[in-house]
Amino acid sequence: MICLFRLMLIFFVSGIVWATPEIDSWRSEHGVPVYFVNLPEIEMIDIELTFDAGSARDGQLIGISNLVNQMLLEGTTELDVEAFNRQLGLTGASISVGSSKDTASVSMRSLVDPEKLRPAFNLLRDVIGSPRFDSIAIERTKARVVVELQYRAQSPASRASDRFASLLYGSHPYASRPLGDETSVRNIRERDIVRQYETYYVRQNMVIAIVGNVAREVAEELANELSNAVPLGVKAKTLPFVEKQTQATLERVDFPSIQSHVRIGGLGVERAHPDYFPLVVGNHALGGNGLVSLLFKRIREERGLAYSAYSYLVPMATSGTFVAVIQTDRFQEEKALQVMRDTLESVAKKGLSEENIAAAKSNLINGFPLKLDTNAEIVNYISMIGFYGLPTSYLETFQERIAAVTSEQIRGALSQYLKKDRLLSVIVGPEVPVSD
Repeated sequence: MICLFRLMLIFFVSGIVWATPEIDSWRSEHGVPVYFVNLPEIEMIDIELTFDAGSARDGQLIGISNLVNQMLLEGTTELDVEAFNRQLGLTGASISVGSSKDTASVSMRSLVDPEKLRPAFNLLRDVIGSPRFDSIAIERTKARVVVELQYRAQSPASRASDRFASLLYGSHPYASRPLGDETSVRNIRERDIVRQYETYYVRQNMVIAIVGNVAREVAEELANELSNAVPLGVKAKTLPFVEKQTQATLERVDFPSIQSHVRIGGLGVERAHPDYFPLVVGNHALGGNGLVSLLFKRIREERGLAYSAYSYLVPMATSGTFVAVIQTDRFQEEKALQVMRDTLESVAKKGLSEENIAAAKSNLINGFPLKLDTNAEIVNYISMIGFYGLPTSYLETFQERIAAVTSEQIRGALSQYLKKDRLLSVIVGPEVPVSD
């Protein structure tokens, strides 16, 4: 059986006929990195602008980076939010924003017909270069964020994730919640938002990604206009090193829910780290592959001890996270937790079986083309490649690098990042069984 898995994997990798998108890269006339993929299949263009302006840049004003990012959709200096949305609607295009601990992004999707693209593109350019930070819109956006924070406070899963990050990262900028907290958000003022925007939405922190049915010459013109829309600025400082945990820690958060939400894990890696691909395969077999992962099989399928059981790996600019998760009835929490810990300890000591590894590789390799079957997915990937400084061959070699990972590399990585005496455990749920 092991040999069969290996032969199937070798056959698939060596016989691949699917072609990865060809990434072209250069710097705009203003020095901003540009990543471009020409896709002539449909008359669409996707543009994504990524800035080193995520929540790790909040400083003392927790939540301000998310607030600034949200405010970019509240109009421009020439158009209030109603006029902005009306003009955007006439183009048939969409403009959206997003933020994480590392990044803040602004994205546009439009038809390539110049009569549609040009007015939509002008709005995108003004969104990043001339945002409208009026007091009424700021208060409205703050109120919306506060409602979201209140909703998260009622979610045991969100409470578990937030507390896990806080304990894992300690005094590091990654520790703070991207949305902030109610007090910090309410105290943010217009001058704070303007200062944060002027500091981080600059060319030195910017990456441009363009995907669609346009010639490179058009992509160059668009990139030049976008990079000219913001000042040069000063590049954000490199984030500090994250100190690893030196001992195992368990924290329980009392919460009036029927289920207990458990997080066990620790620090992960950045995308360029040598352990990244071994951890990708290891995580996929451990808990990242849905209903056929080891955690799901041992905890849910074989014993019925949890509603869900999975793991995830989040690489970031410095150290990311590697976490195993279960959601279990309080009455079965102790048993589920023991099986979970036994499984993590086992894979840390012995690694994974050849069958599990082969199945994980096959799933990752076969599923990879499906992650790149739309313009939006491709633009997200090349934005990531640009922001984290990965080679433009990243997509082209992804499947080969997955196939090349050895069981010994996986065992070594899992033993390093799932050390029993360094794991952080957070449990959010009732202290005592809930009575009927």
